[in-house]
Amino acid sequence: MISPNVNRYRHVVFVDASSLLNIQSDLEMWSQSRGDGHKQDSWKDGYAFLSRLPSNQPSVLILDNANDPKLNLISFIPQNINLTIILTSRNRDLGHLSTTHHLELGPMDADVLRAAPAQLSQNLEPPGSVPESPPDNESHAYAPPPYSPALTP
Repeated sequence: MISPNVNRYRHVVFVDASSLLNIQSDLEMWSQSRGDGHKQDSWKDGYAFLSRLPSNQPSVLILDNANDPKLNLISFIPQNINLTIILTSRNRDLGHLSTTHHLELGPMDADVLRAAPAQLSQNLEPPGSVPESPPDNESHAYAPPPYSPALTP
């Protein structure tokens, strides 16, 4: 999904959202990887940077594998109109975070993987529609809006 649009985003931040420690560690490593002046950054510095992206730096934050129902993800979702958030999870209860796109995916074979980006980008499902419930062992992809006042922690 990101590969064909790589030039569209100034920053692509991939975060393992399976645990609090992983989220903080990945945000910290990404922030430090920005180069000179950032070698001592903490995860909070990375979050702050993503929260204040200027309009000429559209970016994407991918929170992958967010399956833990006890983990408060809202506190790790920066609110910035210039930041696209993609959240992947097997926890279908996280669908409430999305006010625009909520795409539930079934078993992940090669054809499904190739079709998913087009389905997201073409908005084949109207906002608010939810397909038939898949079994708990299937993957879900959630794309919350880049900014939503409803997500205020």
